[in-house]
Amino acid sequence: MGPPSLPVIILPSPAPIPSPRKLFTRVTCIALALFIQLSLLATLSYSPDALSHIVKTHIWRARPPFDADVIRTDTTGKEDASFRLSIASDQLKAGKKKTLPTHFRERPWTNSRESLIDGLCGADVLLTVHDLSILSQNGDKAALVFPTLSPTTSPEVAIPVTSEPLCGWLVVVDWGDSMAAAPWYNVSDPMDPPPVLEGWPPDSADIRAEGVDFTHAVEVGREWVVLKGRKSEVGYRVYNITAHLRDPDVFELQGVLEYSDYLWNYEEPRQVFWDPTPLPIYLTTPSLTLVPSLLLSTEDTVTRLTSKTYESLPYCRNGNHPGRWVPETYLSPLSALKMQDPENTTSPALLSSYSNRTWVPYACRYDVHGYSEWKSTCLTPRHPYLHLFGDSNIRRGVKALSSEGAWCTKFHDEWSSQCQCADWHIGVEGIAPDRADNLLHVGANATEVLYVYLWKGLLDWGGWKDGVDATRQAEELPKWDASLSTRKPTAVVVSLTNWDAGYGSLSHFKESLPVLASLLAETYPATPLIIRSGQHYAARADTTAPPVTRRFSRMRVMAFNELAEQGLMYHPAGVGLWDVHQLGEAMDKAGRERGKECASGHAGRDVVDWENNLLLNMLCPGK
Repeated sequence: MGPPSLPVIILPSPAPIPSPRKLFTRVTCIALALFIQLSLLATLSYSPDALSHIVKTHIWRARPPFDADVIRTDTTGKEDASFRLSIASDQLKAGKKKTLPTHFRERPWTNSRESLIDGLCGADVLLTVHDLSILSQNGDKAALVFPTLSPTTSPEVAIPVTSEPLCGWLVVVDWGDSMAAAPWYNVSDPMDPPPVLEGWPPDSADIRAEGVDFTHAVEVGREWVVLKGRKSEVGYRVYNITAHLRDPDVFELQGVLEYSDYLWNYEEPRQVFWDPTPLPIYLTTPSLTLVPSLLLSTEDTVTRLTSKTYESLPYCRNGNHPGRWVPETYLSPLSALKMQDPENTTSPALLSSYSNRTWVPYACRYDVHGYSEWKSTCLTPRHPYLHLFGDSNIRRGVKALSSEGAWCTKFHDEWSSQCQCADWHIGVEGIAPDRADNLLHVGANATEVLYVYLWKGLLDWGGWKDGVDATRQAEELPKWDASLSTRKPTAVVVSLTNWDAGYGSLSHFKESLPVLASLLAETYPATPLIIRSGQHYAARADTTAPPVTRRFSRMRVMAFNELAEQGLMYHPAGVGLWDVHQLGEAMDKAGRERGKECASGHAGRDVVDWENNLLLNMLCPGK
């Protein structure tokens, strides 16, 4: 037997020694990581908010702080009385909105007010976030809520109401990123949101009370409060709405959400198409209940306007008195006239729209005459020389005035699209659509003169500074009529907004208004100023010419109108407001449908006469 074999021991192979280059790389990475950590600790010890700032600035574009927001946060997930809006406002400062990383930029709701808590209607029955959650559960973007109304036995039965203002809420669901649910763009990159306009809300809703005989626009407040439950829940922006039904009728409440997230004030991207969402209506019974329709009756609670009460009203002294379109039948036996008629044999008379309605303010009435009578009783003795600055809407008005109503009614088809909208090539003597300076006489061989400067608002390429320049006027106007070298206008009319809102920017408009105000004060220091509002825009996409570029929206026009009035209201010789906007806003449904056929926003030929009648009443109020 041979000697025993020795055990074989297998030793592990030695670990490979890293190359000097790899070793250097590893040591460098470790040292760099340690350096970053030490630097971060040192930064945070000096400024604890630095990390939050870095994340918000460089990682995602987050919603700015909501210092002015009224936000309700139920951190326990429970609903109790302490989370109701009716508690004291000092309990409502619950922090900031949740910041969500998202590929859409979120907007700051910077205009909500704590003071509105006490001003919300139905304060004794205010609802909780839990109550409003039915809106998000139903997939509603927004809704109308009337906390003080209860449903009738049938949707076809109207709820009786009085002439006192009826308060309700517009509730808009905030899903955290409103732009994701906004109307679609006509550009491929919707990343740039429109600018926030201070004093105006992020949401645009058009709400009306449509009756058989009357139409009333429902006012939507500009301030809002934000209700929010648990951090994971959606929020709700709540606005006051006010329906003031001061005429006898049966009204149906109708409304649409036009835009959210300030998209009604779009400037970049170039256009957001109008894609409205109908607003469902909820009543309290006592919890929120969806109703298929809401009918309100004032037939037994409001006094009917008659010819006797109409004639007892004093004459209006300005051009912006709130009013409504009243059916002619209410004012029988008063008869309607046409302003192109040679004379008015009946006084007082009515001036009617194509819908057989006449404009009547609530507190006064406007005198009505034909153009020839206005000329003999007003223009000739008191205002033989006027200066007017504006766009195609001023052009349409002076065509009717200078021709004494014959334009489009006696020498052209009144119902053609050229007369009702695109009147570019239907001219009258003295005015050309492609010429800035125009001089018209009111009637043949007349001494009544209208100097009309056609501009494109305050756009840089509109020539507005040249038109108002006193030196240029002194040089150019006598070339048209030598007598103008010594004549002074008795009033100056300035029309803005239409081109500014359609093609300009908000910032440029605000910067240009003080310049215009200064030029007007220098050129017309002793001449009263009349500010004409922009036309009401009847909510549709402008399709006048491809590509679509006009940035019109209903609320954008309203915002520009307000800026114009605020910027020009301190003219040294006094200011009057020629509010043609409300004529379109309060128009009956048939009239609004006719208006939509004119994409450029021009008033129909019937409304042009009423616009001129307002101006002539401002120049020569009734006695």
